[in-house]
Amino acid sequence: CFICLKSALRMLLYKYIVVFALLIREAETRFMFLRGGSILIVKDIIVAKYSQLNDTEKMISNYLINHSSEIPTLSTTELAQKVFTSKSTISRFAQKLGFSGFTEMKHKVNWSKKPKENEQVDTKTLASLLTSFLDSATIKQEELFSEILKAKRIYILGTGTQQSHLVNTLSEILLKHGIVATALTTNRTTVNNKAFEFISSDDLLLIFSHSGNNDDLKNAVITCELNHPSLISFVSTPTNWLTNHSNMSFTLTDSENWLYPHYFYFGFFSMLLNYLDLSLTEYLLHKNLNSKSDELK
Repeated sequence: CFICLKSALRMLLYKYIVVFALLIREAETRFMFLRGGSILIVKDIIVAKYSQLNDTEKMISNYLINHSSEIPTLSTTELAQKVFTSKSTISRFAQKLGFSGFTEMKHKVNWSKKPKENEQVDTKTLASLLTSFLDSATIKQEELFSEILKAKRIYILGTGTQQSHLVNTLSEILLKHGIVATALTTNRTTVNNKAFEFISSDDLLLIFSHSGNNDDLKNAVITCELNHPSLISFVSTPTNWLTNHSNMSFTLTDSENWLYPHYFYFGFFSMLLNYLDLSLTEYLLHKNLNSKSDELK
């Protein structure tokens, strides 16, 4: 039908606008990348703050520098065990370096050597990745919208600064369509587990998490899993704890080997939310037209 064709063309046009926007964003990121502006080198950060660190924090610093290649795979608990200290000490150490916690530090720092200036990001690959990302989202979107509409209550959680912005964006999008969602509170990197005790099987839980392996997040999800709510996650890569405990996941890529996915987490998922906003508008329009058609029969 004409409406379906118009909708399809509109979605296709929007997809390529998004791809173009991302390429511009990627070019800006690469400009800063080559000048060290947006890529944080762990040794540089620690050297700048070293005089302000106590003995325990200096021990943590030395471990990070000497074992940098393994840091991206460590949780806060695992790092604390390796340096014989507590999770809270690790968190305070990361905060002293200017991060909200170890999780944010882990995903914003380049743990490898500083790249050479002739290394370039492949924009064609990036555009292809985004197209695949949106194609995958298009396949899943009807199920997502169905879960949203049938949920008695909707809760949204983000486990970091960027993720919290995505929570607010999604809340505003849903409210625009007359759907109320509750943003669950977080205290920096700590999740408020108490709120999860009241989530029921009729509810929907949407979670934004870069790694999907946040320890506090795991405890919170385990708390509500006994009540069997629907859980949909938005994570970077497909292999993580949160994805394994979700009914459905949106991931940046199907591969574990994409270089520096965290640099684009916020950009990709911001664009996805705008994409889903448009799709939800079309979905509700068709749903209303079908309802009116059924009434006339």
